[in-house]
Amino acid sequence: MGSHPENGAGLTASSPVRRRRITDAACLAALALGTWAIWSAMISRPTQRVAFEVFDMFAYLLPAYTYEGARLRELSLPLWNPYQGAGVPFLAVLQPGALYPARLLLLFTDPVTATAWSTLGHLGVLVLGMYGACRVMGATPAGAIVGAVAFAVACGRPMLFFPPFLEGSAWLPVIAIAAQRTIATGRWRWAATLGTSVAMPALAGGYQLVVYVAYLVPMVVVAILVDRRRRGGRDIWPVAGQLLVAGVLAIGLASPQLLPTLAWSKEAVRQTTELTALQMQPLGILKTWQTLLYEKLTQLTLPAAFLAAVGFVRAGRFGLVLGAFAVVGLMLSLGPGAPGSFLYWYVPGFGMFRGPGRIFTMAVAFVAALAASLGFSALLRTSILGRARRIAEGLAVGLFLVVAVPRMRAETVLPWTSQNSLFRDGMPGMFDELKDTGGRVWLLGRPADWAVTARQGMMHAFPVLNDYDSLSARNLRDYLGALAGVPIREDVLPFTGSILPTEPLRHPHLLDLAAVRSVVLPKDSPIRERTPRFVPIRDYVIYDLVANAGALPRAYLASHVRMAPDVAGALAAITDEGFDGHREAVVIGRPDDAETTVLRSAPAEPVREARVWLDSPERVAIDVATDRPALVVLADAWAPGWRVTVDGSSRPLRQVNHLMRGVVVAPGDKVAEFTYTAPGFAAGLWAAAVAGVAFGACAMVLRNR
Repeated sequence: MGSHPENGAGLTASSPVRRRRITDAACLAALALGTWAIWSAMISRPTQRVAFEVFDMFAYLLPAYTYEGARLRELSLPLWNPYQGAGVPFLAVLQPGALYPARLLLLFTDPVTATAWSTLGHLGVLVLGMYGACRVMGATPAGAIVGAVAFAVACGRPMLFFPPFLEGSAWLPVIAIAAQRTIATGRWRWAATLGTSVAMPALAGGYQLVVYVAYLVPMVVVAILVDRRRRGGRDIWPVAGQLLVAGVLAIGLASPQLLPTLAWSKEAVRQTTELTALQMQPLGILKTWQTLLYEKLTQLTLPAAFLAAVGFVRAGRFGLVLGAFAVVGLMLSLGPGAPGSFLYWYVPGFGMFRGPGRIFTMAVAFVAALAASLGFSALLRTSILGRARRIAEGLAVGLFLVVAVPRMRAETVLPWTSQNSLFRDGMPGMFDELKDTGGRVWLLGRPADWAVTARQGMMHAFPVLNDYDSLSARNLRDYLGALAGVPIREDVLPFTGSILPTEPLRHPHLLDLAAVRSVVLPKDSPIRERTPRFVPIRDYVIYDLVANAGALPRAYLASHVRMAPDVAGALAAITDEGFDGHREAVVIGRPDDAETTVLRSAPAEPVREARVWLDSPERVAIDVATDRPALVVLADAWAPGWRVTVDGSSRPLRQVNHLMRGVVVAPGDKVAEFTYTAPGFAAGLWAAAVAGVAFGACAMVLRNR
């Protein structure tokens, strides 16, 4: 893994290989022990402090891991999530990383412990991998230690609070090692490592990092290729072919996750459209770019920033390429108003993400830490120091550790350090009661109240109407907007699945259509007005639990339907004053639809409840026995990937009441069965298999040549 400093990329060795390996092994052991010590003393230390940066860990990821763990222990792969947003995809929303290997920890332990183990493990991979990356790029052992610690401080510490980004970032050093060894040696095992490691950020759920990796990897490759020593003197064209095959492998391995995500994105609020400056950086828009620049440099630590500048200059063409990437990335990470920030909207993929500062944390920090290791090595490589060089290196490393290591302290609560059970378990007693009452819940937690959050339905296994996800459905957004009677504003933050009405509900009957039986309300909520059907159930200090007396059953048969040409027409129809959801339903389709002819002219009689006798996330079966034609309505969200059969024969799946799904049945029909397969998942598995076979074939043929 290592190299003598005078040998650049380590292609030859002027010192004994054994001595070099012993030195590297000792440094790696020291870094591993240091990582464990920092984890024990500075990251796993119980604390009461709460910071905004860790909210997603409790409110989004922990519920997702809880649900996935329960499904994995049933030996099932979670494709659909029935507990949020009246039902949403699970695999396709990407961030939980349902296919990532580390999720297998959920088979053996609880979600909090599994998350802690994964975080510690990936922090270790990040530190040890960065040491290896610095060494193969030409750093001395001391310089590699500086680079590893700098990357841990600038990337590992901020990403502790969002596991998908930490897990994905931990693979960046592995990618760099594999890229250099593939280019320098031509060995196919390194090409396989490169393809596999490039796929890992996507599987981990680091959606934003996936885009940055798409730019970072070619930059690292170009930097190595323009430096003849680091590429081992190999010709570029054979190298290019091998890298291309590794890239095909990476895309194939990531396809089972990426293809379902791309398919669902067509239905989601957050697509590939560009965000405005305010949406992109809502919390940092008031800070000057000079302030943000200083924050980024101190995040890396000023000594590491200085060493990185030296490394960019002293590392030749390799350093120039790294430096150009770092300067451009740093400017883009400062967000709107910084010099050159206009480029952010012109770089494909960047404009659709919030938090441009993550460019620095997840990409620029890696490049800067690598350059810092080379800069440190160059400064202490001078012959002036003579025999005092080792002493000088030790003192310099020690001084850097004194500056950098205290920054690893996690000052805020984490799931495994929190002393407040509310953050993990929610409001005492409330969720157990909601689970017992049955039916769907509209869960309106106060802003920043971690005890009542939308995704706690996943934690406690009860269905919730609202959600909290970057890839929330547009249908859900429009439905909740119609319920409140006001358009949902997205000029600051994109819709993420929930609203907190500030006025009385204009169309409370939409709760009936969604089978919402219970509503959790803040005490001062204005939606009590115009909703006389809300019956008090329980007082939870700052919340009230009320029942919605008009809720429809989750499954029912309607004898009369209206037709709507599209989702906008359906929303207009169900909010029309003449619409009675207890006697009719709105179906999206052609006005002359043959299957619904009888239902359109039938009298509007009260709906009849249908019995759900099989209920699993990806499969729902309903008893639909009827003596006349009817529309079976299942008050769960419609989404691509759902199919329906009646007595084993395929029937057209209907989008009903804008948000829900249903099927037309006739006398004699007995059972309607709804089943879900994630669009793109099967194709992704085929792509992974084909990419693996193609890689193996190319490796065998080209190696024989």
